[in-house]
Amino acid sequence: SRMYMEQIAAKEGLDVNIVPLKGGGEMVSSILGKQVALALSGGINYKYPDEMKMISALTTFRHPSAPDVNTIEEDGYPLAMDSRTTLILPKGTPRPILDKLAEALKAAETDEDFAKIVAAANIPIMYLGVDASTKEMHDSYMKNKGIMESVGYQPQ
Repeated sequence: SRMYMEQIAAKEGLDVNIVPLKGGGEMVSSILGKQVALALSGGINYKYPDEMKMISALTTFRHPSAPDVNTIEEDGYPLAMDSRTTLILPKGTPRPILDKLAEALKAAETDEDFAKIVAAANIPIMYLGVDASTKEMHDSYMKNKGIMESVGYQPQ
């Protein structure tokens, strides 16, 4: 979140005081208690729709629960970073094993009980197969590395 604020402040010529917060609970208290003007949320803000408003999705896609809210890139800041939950296996795992696991994940994506859980948590699910997810991870890494380097952070 510091990286986002530093980039936006630099582009807009703003003088900001960045306040480190420890998780969603502290973020909620700080916003609702008016100690901060805005904060990065991993999603807990959806529990408070009348008190907090999403002003920009920090992903490359608009959030399904807020389709009218622009992404950060649509707002003019090339900072969108997607967070993926990914099943990782050792390099060299035989393709038939990869394909079998991919089939199971694809089936889980359409499972009715799973759909209820992720819908209740406002988590968008975007299944990618073996090849598409490998490409996505590489592309995301390169983009995110560039964003971090542009603000002076060195990825480890």
